[in-house]
Amino acid sequence: VIVSGFTTRPEADFEQLDTSLCQFTREFNFSGNVGGSSYQWFFGDGNTRTTTLPNVTHTYINPGTYNVELRVSNSFGSDTVVKPNAVRIFGSVPALNNCSPTIANASSSYGITRVRLGTLDYTSGAGTEGYRDNTCNRGAFLTPGVANVLTIFCPRSNPGFPSFVKVYIDWNNNGRFDNSETILNSQTTSGQITSNINPALTVLQNTPLRLRMVVSSNNTFNACSNLAQGEVEDIVVICKYPDRAPQARFGTTDRANCTGYFQFTDSSLYLPTTYRWTFGNNLGTSTQRNPNFTFSSPGTCLLYTSPSPRDRTR
Repeated sequence: VIVSGFTTRPEADFEQLDTSLCQFTREFNFSGNVGGSSYQWFFGDGNTRTTTLPNVTHTYINPGTYNVELRVSNSFGSDTVVKPNAVRIFGSVPALNNCSPTIANASSSYGITRVRLGTLDYTSGAGTEGYRDNTCNRGAFLTPGVANVLTIFCPRSNPGFPSFVKVYIDWNNNGRFDNSETILNSQTTSGQITSNINPALTVLQNTPLRLRMVVSSNNTFNACSNLAQGEVEDIVVICKYPDRAPQARFGTTDRANCTGYFQFTDSSLYLPTTYRWTFGNNLGTSTQRNPNFTFSSPGTCLLYTSPSPRDRTR
């Protein structure tokens, strides 16, 4: 007699019904072939839930990327599935842009077929979709101070008919793409173009920003131009330092001079909050971010800067 109603061990699997980057509340539905009497969920934000029902909802508090784990049990055993980066939440949309370009003649010869940026990797309609605002379903995290690789794939073309590609980021989130916010202006006939995005250390942190990609059959356009042939896509990016200790870096106006006066500039990564500088063999110290110091006698010395346990010397 089988009391539980199960004849074999469960098969753990699940799916999300809403994957919008703008939604904090997510619904998870069990989708395995064999269910269980107990479903234990680990949502990746420190919260768990155990239930006898196969479907659950969970509300996240903070934007981020979360792994989700499901353990299913019945009288014949248990099974577990872990889905890395199953949940990606940006929480809100960037500032609305003041323009929505139109494309006169949709063509599969000029457009975007695929985009890769960090963990984001998706395919597109290659010029048949016109303008698309994807800021609630396509997004990536950028790390300030380092190169973030963006690759845009376009249909291959003859050497005399390249695809012109421009990319913009609304760094100050004011709803406009200024000329200074152009991060790529190039062309390709090979079907692929790669560029580095290098957010400044002072860029807006943890704020959804609009990134616009424009592919056109000619080079006389800007972020708001209506195109004869091409494609325009908006996605969202968030500049965020990873959860890690700072890396100490600094520069100076001179490596040698006759006055002994030096100005030092911090260029450490990952947002240090405190500083301690030591000049030479205990000649002096400072807790300022960008200190200056006058050495009283000629010589060569080590400098120490310690924004974290990862000390550096020069």
